[in-house]
Amino acid sequence: MTNKSIFRVFMLLVIGTFVSCSTIEEIIDDSAGKFPITGKWEVGDTEAEYGSFEFTTDSKYIITQRVSSPPAGVKSLRAVTDGQQPVYIIIIFGDYTQLNNTGNLFELDLKEFGTISATLGDDGKSITVIVNGATYTASKTAEIPLASNEKTDLLCHTWEFKESEIIENLVPKDEKESLIRDCGNEWKTEYEQDWNDFYKGMTITFTKAGTYFVSNPNEADLNAQWEWENISKGTMKYYISEEGEIYSNVVTVTVTSTTFEVLEDYMITKFVRK
Repeated sequence: MTNKSIFRVFMLLVIGTFVSCSTIEEIIDDSAGKFPITGKWEVGDTEAEYGSFEFTTDSKYIITQRVSSPPAGVKSLRAVTDGQQPVYIIIIFGDYTQLNNTGNLFELDLKEFGTISATLGDDGKSITVIVNGATYTASKTAEIPLASNEKTDLLCHTWEFKESEIIENLVPKDEKESLIRDCGNEWKTEYEQDWNDFYKGMTITFTKAGTYFVSNPNEADLNAQWEWENISKGTMKYYISEEGEIYSNVVTVTVTSTTFEVLEDYMITKFVRK
């Protein structure tokens, strides 16, 4: 694991909602009524090709897929089966639109993935998803504590990176001295530019299932978990699983309807609503 901040290196931190009528724009703006299949759905069969399906209020989808060997160029996470044979967990992310809805049956167009159908159980807690003729039965994942909160509602969207800024008086003395030795008196400008270049084009998606997903053209995609540490203080705890190890930290966040900022250590990372 890099010695840089987890949040800053992976750009932190990674889910949704549909309603059965009107346009996607109206769906997103309708906070009163949620589309029934919004959220995260875990497939019960742990050996099935697909492990979970998630749908967000921003018309995004996140799917986990198990493969024995990932296709070239695909960003993936590695797991190991009971038989010690390597299994790769691919994270598939993109936009969706609703094609049709008849009763509990929903047909969705998942861009760059394909068309799927999903039938919601009468109890609203189970779903049957058909992908390429194969059927997957999944259960809805519980939302995080404080999911029904104004601050959570503001946070759970997709955000696009804007800029990073170092708060100089928060930089530890020994680290500042090291940066000055490496970069000279312009260390702050150079260090900020490095991070801004690294994060350029990155987006981050938060969901009420406690998932956050980071898509960064300069790094492997990241699918991890978050929860409120103290919502009144705006502190958030995040968890990243990497090679069998769990990494976590607490950061301070500020969120409005259009902006999202994260303070970790001595750096503020700023986003705008995508």
